[in-house]
Amino acid sequence: ARANFIKSKLYLDWERRVALMVTSGSNCGSYDSVDSGWTERRQNYSNPIGVINTAILNVEGSSGIRPNSIIFGRYAWYLFRQHQEVIDRLYGTAGAPSGGRVVTTQGVKDLFEVDKVLVGGAYYNSADEGQAATLTRIWNDQVLVYYAPAAPSKEEPSFMYSFRWNAVPGMSMAAEVFDLPRNKAEEVQLGYYQDEKITASILGFLITGVGSSQ
Repeated sequence: ARANFIKSKLYLDWERRVALMVTSGSNCGSYDSVDSGWTERRQNYSNPIGVINTAILNVEGSSGIRPNSIIFGRYAWYLFRQHQEVIDRLYGTAGAPSGGRVVTTQGVKDLFEVDKVLVGGAYYNSADEGQAATLTRIWNDQVLVYYAPAAPSKEEPSFMYSFRWNAVPGMSMAAEVFDLPRNKAEEVQLGYYQDEKITASILGFLITGVGSSQ
């Protein structure tokens, strides 16, 4: 349980580092803020499907590679799945089918013909140690459209990669337990050597400000 707790914190920090990189427009081939926020759920105002399709075509036209993945920040996903245009496109306008008109990640995969749709919903505590917790979203009202292969490969381009070095014993996410008799304590240690790099910025398009009220 202690090892799993530490590992979850290390994974959370990994996710935060990646999110900080990919939600910065300067790290993406292109980025743009929406003309009208998705808070307006009626058609002919904001156009989330058109915006994402434009991002897909932008990456494809610039690189010759069609994006296969989309990441929604939790707030962006909340707005997207409630948007009337999205609901009508997936289910039509002739009333609710059995089970209701619920927008799912599988439905969005089919809609945009991508392999993966992810929703980033993690929070981290941004307060100093010993202070009351301040929960902060790691992902917010951005949408990232990108290409990444199903498995890492030196021959296959990817928007970004995580590089893990497992040469040092005990520093590959393996738990080690140390007895500390003098302190009448036991220490559990996990660690890893890793770096994350944007390896082909042209394969990513960042959509920002979808939660705005423009």
